[in-house]
Amino acid sequence: MTTNTTAYTDRKQTEDAPAAKEKKFRDLFENSPDAIFVEDLNGEVLDVNPAACRLHGTQRETLIGRNVLELIPPDKRTEAARDFAMLARGDLDHLEGFSWVENCRAVPVEIRVSHINYDNKSAMLLHVRDITEHKQVEEALREARERFLSAFENAPNGMALVSINGSYLQVNRALCELLGHTEAELLGTSFQAITYPDDLDVDLVHLHAMLKGEHHTYQTEKRYLHADGHVVWALLSTALITDTRGQPMYFVSHIQDISERKRAEEQLRRHSEELEELVAKRAARIQELERQRMVTEKLAATGRMAARIAHEINNPLAGIRNALRLVGRAVPKDHRYYHYVGKIEKEIARIAQIVHQMLNLYRPDQLSKQEFRVDESIRDVVALMRSGSDQRRIKLELDTDSATNMVRLPENRLRQILYNLIQNALDASPQGSSVRIRAIIDRQCLTITVSDQGDGIPEEARPHIFEPFFTTKIDLATGGLGLGLSVCKSLVEAMNGSIAFESKLGKGSEFRVILPLAKNGLEEGKNV
Repeated sequence: MTTNTTAYTDRKQTEDAPAAKEKKFRDLFENSPDAIFVEDLNGEVLDVNPAACRLHGTQRETLIGRNVLELIPPDKRTEAARDFAMLARGDLDHLEGFSWVENCRAVPVEIRVSHINYDNKSAMLLHVRDITEHKQVEEALREARERFLSAFENAPNGMALVSINGSYLQVNRALCELLGHTEAELLGTSFQAITYPDDLDVDLVHLHAMLKGEHHTYQTEKRYLHADGHVVWALLSTALITDTRGQPMYFVSHIQDISERKRAEEQLRRHSEELEELVAKRAARIQELERQRMVTEKLAATGRMAARIAHEINNPLAGIRNALRLVGRAVPKDHRYYHYVGKIEKEIARIAQIVHQMLNLYRPDQLSKQEFRVDESIRDVVALMRSGSDQRRIKLELDTDSATNMVRLPENRLRQILYNLIQNALDASPQGSSVRIRAIIDRQCLTITVSDQGDGIPEEARPHIFEPFFTTKIDLATGGLGLGLSVCKSLVEAMNGSIAFESKLGKGSEFRVILPLAKNGLEEGKNV
């Protein structure tokens, strides 16, 4: 009993299997969201599902019996006939094309085909899916890519896609022009190879930080090496592009040429430095003028005081001198103090000479200029000072062969200048050395130099050497008050001339006086 029941059940399932398969197929066919066409190998539509009716906006009866090519826009039918023939032969299993839909509108469709047996005949089952949205997305992507490529290629600034290791994947025309390379040359190299060496480390630090996820963009000023070797300044802006999983893919770099701006900044920096230097010089000049003004006022006050003192001393000094003469006559020569009379007379004479000098130094000279030979005037002054130099065993050397012309200058002022300069040289010179006096008339100028072989002028004293009451002489008994050089400077400048000096420690000093002369050799300057 059991055996017969089992056999019956197996036979029943075998008989019902095709019917179940047919029902399953029909359910899928009717309920599929895709349009499904059943057509024979000649293209005649044998059956359609509801989705196919909705796609074309018509009834099932309207579609059945028509050739599938009638559902395709006329301008696409030749190409479609070739494609459907390939589908029938099994050379294709899917294709994309266009199909007429409601209101005679052509829409893009994707067709997938499978071969079946329909009513005991070979047939094709076509799954037709509307891919309008897909095509729209593709078109949008294509347009976006074209816009990007157009913007990339035609950007006024350099742009590049750079791999994670630094090699160039894509470059635009502006970058090629900026760096002087062809596209092929840049695509065959890396940003490391054309970055100025001193800027590479900073660049790499930023890139590694982006790869670590510390930030996704960075901007910096850096230098590139142009193909011809010169440096190009650029503002680099870089962003990291990642995939959907956040993994780095490549960098997008924007390179803006800022060489002109850098040149302007450098020029502005130089101008600022020059301006600061000019301001500093101007301030120093103002300080120097203020110092000169103070020196001038000090010298004028000193002159007035010296002249007044000299005038006040001169009268009693004359009385003392006359009284001494009377006393000297009254003292017998054999008196034990008689020799003091001569010493006192010498000291009174020295005091009288100093007073006379003070009066002459600061009294306005209204004397007219004289014509004289410079060499003769210098020899006269040297002759007066010869005894003092001999006592110190200092040799006075003259070189006046180039100063034998006649000049027109205040001779007594020139002699006073010479006297002071030579006296200073003698005071600065050690025994056994020499003082050299040289004069040259050339190019309408009289140049006189007085050189010694002394210790030289200390560096800290040089800015003050022409100031009144400033002296480097330690021995005040022979050194004076420090007025000689200040008076010389005043006299030289009053004759439109200049006075300067050079000094080397341990080797001596040289003072140089330059006085302008008229074209005929005769100076026509102002009164001193």
